[in-house]
Amino acid sequence: MIKGICEGLHYLHENDRAPIIHLNLKPANVLLDAAMEPRITDFGLSRLIVLQADNIYCAFVTLLRGYMAPEYRYMGEVSRKVDIFSLGILILEIVTGQDNSTKVDFIDHVCEHCMEGPQIKFMYPSLEPELHDQVELCIKIGLECVQTDRKKRPTAGDIIRKLEEGTKLGPTPSRENITTEIGKPQMFSFELLNDITESFSPGRLRGTGGFGYVYEGIPHGNEGAMAVKRLKEKIGISPKQFENEVHNLSRIEHRNIVRLIGYCDEIREILSHGKNKNDPPIREHIQERLLCYEYMPKGSLDKIIYDNLDWHTRYKIIEGICHGLHCLHEGQQDIQIAHLDLKPANILLDSDMVPKLADFGMSRLFSLEQVYILASKPMGTIGYIAPEYLDHKKVSTKADIYSFGIVVLEIVTRKQCPRSYADINAQHFIHHLRQNLTKDNYVKSMYPALEADCLQQVKLCIEIGLNCVEKEPTKRPTAREIISMFNQKKDSSRSGVSNCIVNVIEAWLSRLPWHPWPLTLLRQT
Repeated sequence: MIKGICEGLHYLHENDRAPIIHLNLKPANVLLDAAMEPRITDFGLSRLIVLQADNIYCAFVTLLRGYMAPEYRYMGEVSRKVDIFSLGILILEIVTGQDNSTKVDFIDHVCEHCMEGPQIKFMYPSLEPELHDQVELCIKIGLECVQTDRKKRPTAGDIIRKLEEGTKLGPTPSRENITTEIGKPQMFSFELLNDITESFSPGRLRGTGGFGYVYEGIPHGNEGAMAVKRLKEKIGISPKQFENEVHNLSRIEHRNIVRLIGYCDEIREILSHGKNKNDPPIREHIQERLLCYEYMPKGSLDKIIYDNLDWHTRYKIIEGICHGLHCLHEGQQDIQIAHLDLKPANILLDSDMVPKLADFGMSRLFSLEQVYILASKPMGTIGYIAPEYLDHKKVSTKADIYSFGIVVLEIVTRKQCPRSYADINAQHFIHHLRQNLTKDNYVKSMYPALEADCLQQVKLCIEIGLNCVEKEPTKRPTAREIISMFNQKKDSSRSGVSNCIVNVIEAWLSRLPWHPWPLTLLRQT
């Protein structure tokens, strides 16, 4: 079966008239005849390429994620080697009998557990010993096919020759060269990121922050842009810290958190002129660290919340931010993550106005047993920093809840929290809101045309916001508790609708001249 798929792919790639790239090679697109001969099908995404081109670019990336080569997924880059990557995943699935979608670290799992003789015997207990070499050969071919560098992947013709000759491939490709985690952020070269941002031109600059500058990167021929954050050179992040940051960001996948696509960590050599005109040029080494995120077309929340944004959108944004925080605080198996710089500028919006938390440059990790840790110095944005963090350097997830409370109050009131170094203005802002936001007339004056049920949503958000900015951290709710409050509000709204229906039915029944059976209608409370 493996050899038959390779022969079909070889025919497509080396067709004299016009080589074809399939672009959607997966088990569902390999059909079997009565004799179990495999036949490749479904060419809806296929591309024809000219023989002179090493690769072309595709505007639409539509291959199923688990089978997608990294250069195609992230850059829209198309070549025969995209199919070879998919073939590698397919071969490993055939050999191991496992579906790659059931394991995020499917390839890593194969590297660790499927290469040893005893494991092969466990997978195929009745297989003759002389055929164990075939299994090992196919695994090594599969791993060669999924190397990150497409130039190192074999062609379909190479694979057929190795299968026919039974040639051993020698050592397994090194783990560093293999895309060991499907969907894992990829390492990009500085040259590539410099190219797609037009040498980090001012026209591509989309934002600045304490840790770096964000540019819009547009891969060649690909409609999907990415946000490229170029970190400042002197921000004191060690190589280990940067590696941990990438690792921790890569493990988070949530609708309300910006997805990390890739990164770059390179030392670049440049020539700079001496102080005097005749001085020889000086060689300098610059550490380039960049993070690449999915691009958010609507920009950051701070650009719109102080304007005329409708309440329904505001409410959806508040809920989404809370769900993102819950993912950070409780959604990881063995750690808690505190964002520590939650503010409207670090909340991005996609094309559907779905909020996504971004900029984890100052985040801290906690074990599940830790209540708080001590920071060397508070970092963040005055006005959003929790008092215990600002005054006593105590860091906990409750510091994020305080910041969330300020953001909620800003979203509800359309007023920006004033800032001063001593945080006095922020406390005055909170005090003023505590005095006024609990008054019905004040709430109605903010949203005069809003229906009664939605005014209850406004009041709920005010209650949540004020609870979140309590000075004592233990009095603040958790993200989980806030979500529960939102859910209870939804349930009570549904109950109101249900009871209205009950009233209508009861009124109709009361007008009937006879009652054939006793009927009790349950009301929701």
